[in-house]
Amino acid sequence: MPFVVREVREADEPSLLTGLEGRCATRRSAAEWRWYSHANPAGRRAFVALDGERIVGHYAVVPRRVWIAGRESVFGEVVDAFAPRAAPGLARELPYVRLARALAAAHASPGGDLVYYGFPAGAEWRVANGLLDHEVVRDQMVLVRAVPSASAAPSGVVRLERFDHQARWLWDRCCGRFGAGAIRDEAALNWRLVERPGARCEILGVRDANGVLRGFAALRAGQLAGRAAAWIVDWLVPPEEPDVGALLLAAAEGWARGAGRDELCTVLPEWSPWFDALQRAGFLVVPSGLSLSARCFARKFDEVWLRENWWFTLSDVLSV
Repeated sequence: MPFVVREVREADEPSLLTGLEGRCATRRSAAEWRWYSHANPAGRRAFVALDGERIVGHYAVVPRRVWIAGRESVFGEVVDAFAPRAAPGLARELPYVRLARALAAAHASPGGDLVYYGFPAGAEWRVANGLLDHEVVRDQMVLVRAVPSASAAPSGVVRLERFDHQARWLWDRCCGRFGAGAIRDEAALNWRLVERPGARCEILGVRDANGVLRGFAALRAGQLAGRAAAWIVDWLVPPEEPDVGALLLAAAEGWARGAGRDELCTVLPEWSPWFDALQRAGFLVVPSGLSLSARCFARKFDEVWLRENWWFTLSDVLSV
């Protein structure tokens, strides 16, 4: 193939943004691209394919610092991939495949990035599965409940403008039940939920009498998986504190009603106690039509292990 494949450089930005605007299914502003590419506290993973001086392909993984099996590592979400078509019969030399393999060779290993994941579909899934070793983690289900027309506003719930060091305290209280999960500390949560251009979440928290954060829920209204709803994008509450969860759910209902939404939805791992608790609170489990897939670079953390151990919410996905 005549293309040169290498890591992204700062000077690539104008050409890359032009390519992203014209070739990617996801419409992303320059500010949003800079946010995930430059401001991510976990760093950057991105390769480009060049035809001379012109960028004709791009493959990026947005890394998250992850606590997995008692140590810190990195999972990455595949985003904003585009590449020219290969000639017939050259599927294994697809520029898309070359980009993905180059990025993995540079960053992924049992001692480096452990998992790359996403929601590929159609032709993208056939390439990811057939040539890039992606396997299905789960057919993603969504928890859905109708928003009542009226309910009493709960007391004890506060709006969080930003996260502070107490975010890590809360994460440490919860993560012992997870085999793996993106670390939800001050830097990661502010980057993902507060600082994203044009997509700031409403963040509701519960504090105890000493001002300690006992749990939070992050919300956004929007279209996902065919549902125009209010979405709980992130949820971090110790399961042994159901009263905190009940307060946050009631406050989320009120916020959804104020946003003019008829449904409150979320995504949680099916092994989590909260998945069952929300069903007891009236949520129904419905298919999203999407399949979460992953490429695992350490055999013991394969797709089956991830299905049963990975704390995964919508904050782990940039499309929300």
